[in-house]
Amino acid sequence: MKNIIACIAATLCIAAIAAEGKTDGKHGKTPAEMREEVMRKTGGFVVAPATGRGIKIVDARSGVPDEIFNALAKAVSTGPRFSATVIKGEPTREYLPDANTGAYIVVKDDATSKMTILAAPEQGWASVNVAPLKADAPDAEKFAKRVTKEVWRALVYMLGGGNNQMPACVMKPCAGIKDIDNLKMEQPCPEPFREMSQSAAKLGIAQAKLTSYRRACAEGWAPPPANEYQKAIWDKVHAVPATPMKIEFDPKKGR
Repeated sequence: MKNIIACIAATLCIAAIAAEGKTDGKHGKTPAEMREEVMRKTGGFVVAPATGRGIKIVDARSGVPDEIFNALAKAVSTGPRFSATVIKGEPTREYLPDANTGAYIVVKDDATSKMTILAAPEQGWASVNVAPLKADAPDAEKFAKRVTKEVWRALVYMLGGGNNQMPACVMKPCAGIKDIDNLKMEQPCPEPFREMSQSAAKLGIAQAKLTSYRRACAEGWAPPPANEYQKAIWDKVHAVPATPMKIEFDPKKGR
């Protein structure tokens, strides 16, 4: 995870340099040259799909538009890389992990409760009550952002993550709807991903594997090359050795 974060940070630095049209003072290379060097060495990053138990986001008669749920499932699958799907359900049903599901996030509309998030990490369960999120009659855009933020916060809490002080992170401490609205990000920063991955593993939740194309070739699961850099790596990894090992038959040992 640290290596991935470092690569992301390096990419952002290169992008910033490119925006200003400058060379990198440390390496004396242009952004294009730096990108080419990284691609030549790694082939870029590829993802092996998660196989195993997933996370179910349950629309339990919440009244939240389907597109919000679909966007959440996609973001969970591409951010922390957990397999996530959306299902319809009932707010009164008990949701517990089973052979195909490692955790549930139940989104419901319960006007009798002022609680927004409840989480039970040991049981792989969390709920988000949207009733408090629409108590002040927000417009559709504001309501969608509130729901998105609270579902992410519920997921992080359920998988062992906590609050942090990153300026824009959705996991900053919040004491009410106003604080939720003031959060600049709608998704968590990478900081809690390590704890989430560890907790997810204990619940049997599958996580997609992110690694370099070169390593994927060495491990034998890389997809066919998509560009010249990947093709060069593919050909090198799969090439027949120039001096292959020779094993001579020893009649004393037999067959």
